[in-house]
Amino acid sequence: MTYSHDLDDLDFDNPITPVGIRGQIDIIIDHREFFPVSAMSKLKRRHQKGGFLQWATTDIFQWFALPAEEIIYVCCGMTGKEYLDRYQEFPMITEQQAAVAEESDSVLVVRSWIRFTHEFCRQHGSDLFSTAGGWSGFEAAEAISTVKIANRLMLFVSMRYRSIDRRGTGQVICAVEFRDDDFSLVNFYNVYSTGTFNRGSVAGFAPLARMILPLVRSKLLGF
Repeated sequence: MTYSHDLDDLDFDNPITPVGIRGQIDIIIDHREFFPVSAMSKLKRRHQKGGFLQWATTDIFQWFALPAEEIIYVCCGMTGKEYLDRYQEFPMITEQQAAVAEESDSVLVVRSWIRFTHEFCRQHGSDLFSTAGGWSGFEAAEAISTVKIANRLMLFVSMRYRSIDRRGTGQVICAVEFRDDDFSLVNFYNVYSTGTFNRGSVAGFAPLARMILPLVRSKLLGF
């Protein structure tokens, strides 16, 4: 998959809706080292206006690579500068850094969480997609970032889907909120979609919470 770094070409059709959790960030685990988003391309949109054939055959969406720090806005509703003005710092570690870091209890916890997120997306990506309101065309899910804030772990997941007008560029981004002690699910949020969606709710993700309990127990709780 090709990602564009030309952010001047990016044009959001639907806005990103931040989760809106405020407070000091304990750590950000950066799973991708950038923030992937599918959005309209201004260049493709101009090409689409060239005639009926272009309109019918051109997918005007494009994958873009935003800076990894954009997760602060998606989680807290603040720009990186606004956050730093208030809290001074946001510790961030990439998966690669965690893999080569000197072994310690905290590093082992991060590594276990990283393994869990990949297995979670692999086993339950389609379940997340359904919870977010998707019904067909699901292709893959991947972890973007995990933000540990207060007593919560906010896992942000990107789901890719294909439809008649989104030819591999359909995307839903959700946040799955876990408690940091027993890893139980607290809430589910849709924060962005190239289509339409409804905000998550406790009732909406109750079936998902039951489905992932065996994975949580085996990968994080050790039984």
